[in-house]
Amino acid sequence: MAIRQGAPINSASTGRPGRSASAFLPADFRSLPAYLIKVAFLGVVVALATFSMPRLYSRQLWVPFAVVALATILILWIYLGKHRIHLKFLVPGTLLLIVFQLYPIIYLIGISVTNYGDGHFINKQNAIAANIADSVQAAPNAPAYSLAVATRGNPANPNARFVFFLTGSNGKVFLGTTTGLKPVSPRGLTLAPTGQVTVAPGWSFLNPIEVNNLGPRFAQYSVPVGHGKFIRSVDITTAQVEQATLRYDQRADELISASGVIYKAVNGTFVPTKGSGQPLPTGFEAVLGARNYTSIVTDPTIRGPFLKILAWTFVFALLSVGGTFAVGLFLAVVLNHHRLRGRNFYRSVYLLPYAVPGFVGILVWATMFNKQFGLINNLLHVHVGWVEDPWTAKFVVLVTNLWLGFPYMFLVSMGVLQSIPSDLVEAAQVDGCNGARAFRHVTFPLLLVTVEPLLIGSFAFNFNNFNLIQFLTGGGPFTYNSVTAGSTDLVITYTYRLAFNAVSHEYGFGAALSVLLFILVAAISVSGLRRTQAFRTMT
Repeated sequence: MAIRQGAPINSASTGRPGRSASAFLPADFRSLPAYLIKVAFLGVVVALATFSMPRLYSRQLWVPFAVVALATILILWIYLGKHRIHLKFLVPGTLLLIVFQLYPIIYLIGISVTNYGDGHFINKQNAIAANIADSVQAAPNAPAYSLAVATRGNPANPNARFVFFLTGSNGKVFLGTTTGLKPVSPRGLTLAPTGQVTVAPGWSFLNPIEVNNLGPRFAQYSVPVGHGKFIRSVDITTAQVEQATLRYDQRADELISASGVIYKAVNGTFVPTKGSGQPLPTGFEAVLGARNYTSIVTDPTIRGPFLKILAWTFVFALLSVGGTFAVGLFLAVVLNHHRLRGRNFYRSVYLLPYAVPGFVGILVWATMFNKQFGLINNLLHVHVGWVEDPWTAKFVVLVTNLWLGFPYMFLVSMGVLQSIPSDLVEAAQVDGCNGARAFRHVTFPLLLVTVEPLLIGSFAFNFNNFNLIQFLTGGGPFTYNSVTAGSTDLVITYTYRLAFNAVSHEYGFGAALSVLLFILVAAISVSGLRRTQAFRTMT
């Protein structure tokens, strides 16, 4: 029979299996929520690119600009295509890996080869300008002026343009602008008894509150008067002639003081070229190469404390892992015995330290070891400063970490012991092994197959156990000749103190220590995992 044009096609009219109308739509339209999510995602990507790229371009940040542009083009190419299903799943994870893993590592390595830190945060041009600005002082025999601030706009507007009306000691009035000094006709002027101009035709004068509201704009306002001199405010009613005692010779690339001292830039610091003298206070960020790394070995003031801290870090991590595993395994073996009553109750009790947030447990133990009112001293009737002596402080750290760490090892060991078939132990006993020998030759090797990777992970965690040291001892106690390296410091807390907590922040050197720490932990973890694989092969 004839089929009417425009009628829906179905199986009854054609004799063939029918298809729904949605089958003729594009794949993206078959699920409206999925389509809307896709549109929203691409809209966010385009919006972020539109927001960031002009700003990156204006600041001449070409590498981030290119990365954002290429990432946006790649995402649009993938998600607007039809046959790139695998890329739609791989690309988001890859981009997140680059942003949150690879980029921080690369950035950290980049900082580690620089002198980035206090006095070296800015580039060379800004450092030159800052040193010249810091050298400004009153010119010899400099005249002082009575100062009034005026504007042609609204005096209450802190963004209004303003000028200086300057009155000399001889009563002459000058108009000071950023282009220079101009004499002002006395006609129409009214002066206060102290010399400040209070009325001038066409100008509105600012009161002290309005002058203060100008903030840094007022403090940095200067009127050039030639020969490197300029007039700047001393306070809201007084100004004086000042000059910079440093000047920059662009051809020789050096700063020269008024007394003739020449400063050259060496590794981001302006140092005098002849004789002794202090470097200029403001330096700039410069690439040092491997200097931060080599100074750990070559500089005796760094090498000694660092090697001691590194040795203690290894000892602390080994003792922590060994101690928590021994205690956890012992309790797991005891509580795994089928004849022991109340096993579930004891298991719950032993897991309590694991249920409490770590930093809370650390603070509780810090209070218990307090010299004045701590529970330990009160129970023992002693007056011991547990964290004041290097050895007792290390004991406190290890005991606290043992309390915090054994529940994890107990939980893991208990699970592994329950998964080991009892037939193997019974077979060993039939062959003549007693309980101890069966545990040593059968149960323990099988347990290590599962637990050894976790021990490696625990070692890496304790190698970087920042919270324990920071909250419990703060890295101390410190000696009189070392305020940056404490007796209980780990490499991670030592790095933190150098980078953020010391009097002089050394981000570049701290980044170098972080890179070395990353390499050490990675090498130990890889070596341990390889040995684990070998152990599995042998077993």
